[in-house]
Amino acid sequence: MVVILSAANGKLILEPDENEWWQVVLEMDGHRRSLGAERRSTIVEGLHRALCEEPAGPASGMLDGVRVYPALSLAESHSTLHVGEQLGRRLLFIQADDGSLVARLLLDADDLTRWRGQVDGVSTFSEFLGLGSRIPTRKDIQGVEYDWLAVDSEGVVGILSTAGGGLVPDAVLQNIDAFEPAIDTVLALPACTSADCTKELSADLTNTWRLVAERGLFAFDSDYCGGPYERIATPHNPVMLEDLPESVREVVRKVVLRNVRFRTAKEITAAAITT
Repeated sequence: MVVILSAANGKLILEPDENEWWQVVLEMDGHRRSLGAERRSTIVEGLHRALCEEPAGPASGMLDGVRVYPALSLAESHSTLHVGEQLGRRLLFIQADDGSLVARLLLDADDLTRWRGQVDGVSTFSEFLGLGSRIPTRKDIQGVEYDWLAVDSEGVVGILSTAGGGLVPDAVLQNIDAFEPAIDTVLALPACTSADCTKELSADLTNTWRLVAERGLFAFDSDYCGGPYERIATPHNPVMLEDLPESVREVVRKVVLRNVRFRTAKEITAAAITT
């Protein structure tokens, strides 16, 4: 699902990729420029800041004589988005990684209302899939990268990434919108241990598996064609379910893998997930 946010003098285009990230593209005067990428939840949160009733928080400085506030920083191309107000219009400033001004989008009241509706329409995973209030099936999420959390037979917690093909238990499908905010809460915690990670990404990409492992969770990744989840990140000092915030515990305790021990499992098969 591609989201096109149009203003009088340009467009922001949000394009999901195979890694559950969104690429952000600027289109102006017939030219397209990649601004970078981030997790969908991060982009939605940043756009909500940019589109709120009044810019808030500490100002990030002045651009073109306008006081601006930070809205969103992107990985890969490392562009940043700042928001300001001038003569009753919302201004969205886009800076390159070297601090140069790339563009200034002008948003009137109608643009703000339309953009808010579009962003709200993809704020949750089920809205992103266009499911409405329907509980998704495994077919609905086939081909879409999705991360979920589970607790094993010992009370240890892990994150499992489908890569578009990994089996997802019914308990996850029934609570499909709960896992992304729970994972964001984990990522916001301070690191509490060192970790080993066998899947390295380029320096301009966020390695979520390593980050969650440094917060005490095991990390597993599947394969677009299906197959077992293979362990790719191991915390040296795993955390237990009761060590995590209540909002995370409430989500994780719904998915118990009773026949799995994350400490010893090199892979997790479909049979171990469904029994």
